[in-house]
Amino acid sequence: MEKFYPFPSIAGFKDTIYATTATAQFSGFDESGKPIYDKTKSLPIEEFIGTVKVHGTNAGIGYNPVSNTLWAQSRNHVLSEKSDNCGFNTFVVNNKEYLISVLSRLSPDKPVVAFGEWFGKGIQKNVAVDKLQRRLMVFAVKIIEDERDPTWLGRDAIELFYSPEHFIWNVYTFPVYEITIDFNNPKASQNKLVEITNQVEKECPVGKYFGVSGIGEGVVWSSKTYGRFKVKGDEHSSSKVTTLASVDTEKIASIDEFVKYAATENRFRQGIEQVFTIYGEKPDVKQTKKFITWVTNDIFKEESMTLTENKLIPEDVSKAIADKARLWFKENGNLVLFKEGS
Repeated sequence: MEKFYPFPSIAGFKDTIYATTATAQFSGFDESGKPIYDKTKSLPIEEFIGTVKVHGTNAGIGYNPVSNTLWAQSRNHVLSEKSDNCGFNTFVVNNKEYLISVLSRLSPDKPVVAFGEWFGKGIQKNVAVDKLQRRLMVFAVKIIEDERDPTWLGRDAIELFYSPEHFIWNVYTFPVYEITIDFNNPKASQNKLVEITNQVEKECPVGKYFGVSGIGEGVVWSSKTYGRFKVKGDEHSSSKVTTLASVDTEKIASIDEFVKYAATENRFRQGIEQVFTIYGEKPDVKQTKKFITWVTNDIFKEESMTLTENKLIPEDVSKAIADKARLWFKENGNLVLFKEGS
């Protein structure tokens, strides 16, 4: 049985600091049910592993060992012949035997999903890997024992996905970085995070591995205890940050400045991919509302802390965001479609 299992959004550095602090200092609830935090508690010192973030499109491969069913999925839905997402469904069908041979080793009776980035020619523009034939890089695997709390497998399981013959690699094939983050003083890690991100953006390690040169996207950092966060270079950031891997939330002085900060060209282009391209549709003026809704929701999800710390609420900025997104879509929507083959 085919069923869609999503990959969770990856937070930024500042969000990870906030969540880690809250988790470490949580001391229970008061009589009214409100959480209590002990701010005198020391925060953890944690080892994080960094892997290269490739600029492609999110891709998943699901397998149900009970029904022996294999399927492909995008970030939002199960794929099919009619909804192929840049040829990824066809790729999965053509490599069915190999993929089942790997996935079936991971779970005897529960669904398992391998997540990766499907990248290469025509999927994203102006990056090193756009020069390559399309291929898959697996970066995460989970077993669905409980949909609300799946079991994420470790590096050993991810490294099973390696077959150049099938154009399949895993994230550990490429350079891996290490950093120790002291959450009592997270700013001490900022310079190293920025340095590594800039190196990756200047010369994509994945592209270099395959013999092509050009810019990369960024790095995803993960730990066993405190999850993942991402740091992107300026070229790929969805918001106009003044400091990569920022520790302090951007201080936005006005609604106009917030919209300028959050409603960016990169976010609009990402919206075109998420709303239209992965479904094999072409945007037109009749679908403006669909595009605006995605942009607005994405900003409220990614920048909720920025809104809160600047004493703004979604109602303060929603109209201005919609106006900017509507104008951009009218002028550019049909100009940023990915090349045919999706």
